[in-house]
Amino acid sequence: MIIEIGEFGEMVLKDVFGGIVMETPDGEYLRVWMRDGGYEISYGGRVYTLRDNNVEELTGHSGALVDVGMSGKVGDNDADN
Repeated sequence: MIIEIGEFGEMVLKDVFGGIVMETPDGEYLRVWMRDGGYEISYGGRVYTLRDNNVEELTGHSGALVDVGMSGKVGDNDADN
C-alpha cells in the first residue's frame, strides 16, 4: 500500500489490494478493496462492485470478502452474526 497526501490535504491510498476498513464511533463499517479495473465495497452486509462508472450489488456474498467478517475485524470471517 502506498500512502500519499493529495492536493487538498486528503489521504491518497494506492495499491490497496488487501483492502481497508473504516469504522465509525458507533461501530459501522465500510470496507473497500481495490480490484483490477475497479473496486468492491461492503456496507451494511451488502457487497457492491464499482467499475466503469457503474455500481452493481454482488449477490451470493455475505459482506465478508477477503478475510474480514461482519465485525470488520481481520480474521473474523463469521458472516452469520
